[in-house]
Amino acid sequence: MKRDLKEIAVQLDNLNVPVMGFVFNFAKERKVSANGNYYYYYDEGGKKSQSRKKSKHQN
Repeated sequence: MKRDLKEIAVQLDNLNVPVMGFVFNFAKERKVSANGNYYYYYDEGGKKSQSRKKSKHQN
């Protein structure tokens, strides 16, 4: 992950694109909740956050 970020930073610098900030996603891609939710994540404090279910409603 660090290597990827460094490579991206070099590419942006080569293109003269300033980096104004970044977003860090705490989602665990390979984790699956046993109760049918499609993902879960941990907040900065390390405790498990509420899982979100996909909506079953169609618009």
